[in-house]
Amino acid sequence: MYRLSVIIAAYRHLSLLAELLASIAVHNDIGDGLEVIVVDNSPDDEIAKHIASASYPFELRYVPSGGNFGYGRANNIGAALARADKFVFLNPDTRLVGALFGAALADFDKYDMFGVQLLTEDGGRNYSFRCNMPYTLRAAVANRLIKITGRFNPRKHYIVGADIFITRQAFEDGGRFDENIFMYNEEFDLSSRVLAKGYSIGFDGRLTLVHAEGSGEYGGSDAEVRRRALQSFCYVLEKQGVDYMPELRRQRRFVKLRLAAARLLCRDTVGLMKLLKLYDEKTGRSNGK
Repeated sequence: MYRLSVIIAAYRHLSLLAELLASIAVHNDIGDGLEVIVVDNSPDDEIAKHIASASYPFELRYVPSGGNFGYGRANNIGAALARADKFVFLNPDTRLVGALFGAALADFDKYDMFGVQLLTEDGGRNYSFRCNMPYTLRAAVANRLIKITGRFNPRKHYIVGADIFITRQAFEDGGRFDENIFMYNEEFDLSSRVLAKGYSIGFDGRLTLVHAEGSGEYGGSDAEVRRRALQSFCYVLEKQGVDYMPELRRQRRFVKLRLAAARLLCRDTVGLMKLLKLYDEKTGRSNGK
């Protein structure tokens, strides 16, 4: 009987995924109680060939998603196939650095959903949770502070999507991941719904994972990534009945200041111009005025 299902939404970046799978093989401390499900959004068969030819000391299932449908949908596919009643959603750019699963299973006695301390490649603290109302200027400042303090409040913060431990019941009752969100803010959205259903959310800073943040992105140019982040920000806050327009206008002014500074210093402005155009579209402004 499986005690924990590890679900990984993958998109290319085979080397990162292979490192994660290898680290699971080394640090799996629950033996046959573990299953790993890789849901592949990649347009090629590189990951499929690797898994078909590799041998790992745990149950590993490969599931092609049929297209690049984003983080949430891929994880929903994996959860539907999972055979344990407890899940952990791991980004392919995470890596175990020690025994984790046994202690995490014990944490389910306290929490229905939780995360662990994420580390940078050099062992420093990475962002393990963030402030609600993501991508606001105020949250950006607060996030730097809470990364230092490590103090988690489930009503003010949400666990980042690189590692989400959650019970099947909380995941299903919370409505699973919203597949309208391609990427970004889906963990904030899910956490809000899980908490609203009365489930407990926590953080265990004693347990650690390495997160090479941003290395496993779902493709696209920098401007495309920013566009997706901005779209999900507006979509999630609109779902919650929050007027996000004042914040967008503040962010737009900040981008204009950065653009002016870049021009003054004779630096490349292409990326900032594209970003300003995105804010113009969302705020109804034109030509950066």
